[in-house]
Amino acid sequence: DERNMTQEIFDGNVASSISLSQAMLEGLLPVPLYINSKIACRGEFEKISRKVTKLLPSKEKYELERKLEKIGQKINNGAQDMQQMLSQYITEKNGKYIIFCNTIEALEDAYQNADAWFSELGKIKKYKVYSNQPDEENRKKGLKQRNSRDVNQANLDGFNNENEGLSVLLCVDILNEGVHVDGIDGVILLRRTLSPIIYFQQIGRALSFSGRNKQIKIFDLVNNFGNHNAIDSFKKK
Repeated sequence: DERNMTQEIFDGNVASSISLSQAMLEGLLPVPLYINSKIACRGEFEKISRKVTKLLPSKEKYELERKLEKIGQKINNGAQDMQQMLSQYITEKNGKYIIFCNTIEALEDAYQNADAWFSELGKIKKYKVYSNQPDEENRKKGLKQRNSRDVNQANLDGFNNENEGLSVLLCVDILNEGVHVDGIDGVILLRRTLSPIIYFQQIGRALSFSGRNKQIKIFDLVNNFGNHNAIDSFKKK
């Protein structure tokens, strides 16, 4: 809730501190490649399209509809847009990526589409974690079903233990804090947030130092960088 835990627990006393930008400059953390895409325009495009639809017939409305049609052809190519973007920036056949989703419904939709998104990069292994996740695996086998916590832990362990090929972990909130995941090559932001803390918690999943020389990637597909000035002030530093 954006509380200052230093103040609450240690009465504001800080033995040592270093900013995120300084940690990167000193090589303690990797400098990520930050990727924004035309995909991020879809929400705004749909909002404007709904407004134009409600306008009374006129020459101006006709011109707007023509412009929107051209824009729609560029940004509404479904999985193809994701395919092109991911294959352009992910050049290695091995890697781990976390996809942050807004809702469980959005997560399930992304889970179904992920194979198509990564299709040009090869077969992927998929995992998902979220509150109250049912044990579909044991249900299909007719075995005793595990509770949600055990299902999520099994998926996290499976994702952590992957060493070959491409693996993706889809989540809703549960990885914002309190859970450490090693060796992340990038995050894909599908969840819009106005909170700088949540924002940096999400991108921070890919910034832990592991001694690797890979280029860490942050795919911001919901324009989170424009929702607050956190990334602007960071870039200036």
